[in-house]
Formats: sequence, C-alpha cells, structure tokens
Amino acid sequence: MGSRQGGRVASVKVTGVAELEAFLRDQIAREDLNPAKGQLRQGTKTIANDYLIPELKATAASSGVPIAPAMAATARTRTDRLVVVTIGRVNPKLSGFKSAVGIAKAEKQGRKRHSQSMRTSLAWGSDLGPHPSNPGNPYGVPRNEQGYWVRATIARPDVFQTVKEKYQELLGQILNDYGRYR
Repeated sequence: MGSRQGGRVASVKVTGVAELEAFLRDQIAREDLNPAKGQLRQGTKTIANDYLIPELKATAASSGVPIAPAMAATARTRTDRLVVVTIGRVNPKLSGFKSAVGIAKAEKQGRKRHSQSMRTSLAWGSDLGPHPSNPGNPYGVPRNEQGYWVRATIARPDVFQTVKEKYQELLGQILNDYGRYR
C-alpha cells in the first residue's frame, strides 16, 4: 500500500519471490512461463479483491473516523507478483471535509498543489489522524500512531495469516500446475 509519488508506505516484507521466479524460469518451459506469471499476478489480485480490501473496508466502517469509509472505498488492487492494495489514488466523495487543508501546507513548503499528494494525505490522515505539524483536526479523531483502520487491519494476526496462507496456496498451485510435478 502506498504511493509511488512519495507517500508513506505500509508494507510487509516478503522473501523468496526472486527464488520462486528463478525456479519458475529453470523448471518451466519458456512457452509456459508467461501463463504462470499471469496466473501469479491474477491470483494476487484475487486475494486482494476477495479478502484484503473487504477487511480494510469493514475495519474502516467501524473505526470511528468519519472519512475512513470514503477513503476505504478508494482501495484498489494493483496487478503485481505480490498482494498490493493502493488507497487514495481516486478521488473519494467526502462531505464536510475542508479540501484546502493540505494544500495550504504544500504551498507553505513551496510544493505544488497536487491532487495525488492531497489524496495521500487524506488516506494517511484518515488512518493516523492529523499530523502534529498540521493545524486543526479535519479528521475528527486524535493522532494514533497505531492507526485506526489501515495499520490496524494489516497488523491483525488473522488477516496477515490468511493473506499469507492464500498466497502460499497460490504459489503451490502454480508450482503444481507448471513445474514441480511434471
């Protein structure tokens, strides 16, 4: 989760992907490698769409942060070898939120007013509350470094374990279909 435009990223370190790709290259015929990679990418997208995003939305709805459900509605999965969810890359419909907050801060710091940085600020602010350097509290909740819904969801052992198990099942299925048991 995060932004390529410099936003903060919450992530879990995954090891063994390079080794898996090397195994796939060595063990799978060239003509079968692209379908195997495609199956991996589609499988990670399915894990995110069917399990992780609904968990994020449910936690956001019960978090007590007024704009969290609208921000959770922006959660999208990205096709990748790993399970990737982005939040805030689309404009959520927010009522009662001052959109000038963040823009004024960017102007003070000499940065351009950029909708992506504003959405990244909204996403992280809806999870952590207002940054200490930001005057006012447009999020309606105090600062919480443990997070209200994004960090709270990915830190839950049941969520992490389920995503990990589903990913391992996906890898096992691909290896079974294309390599190890031929």
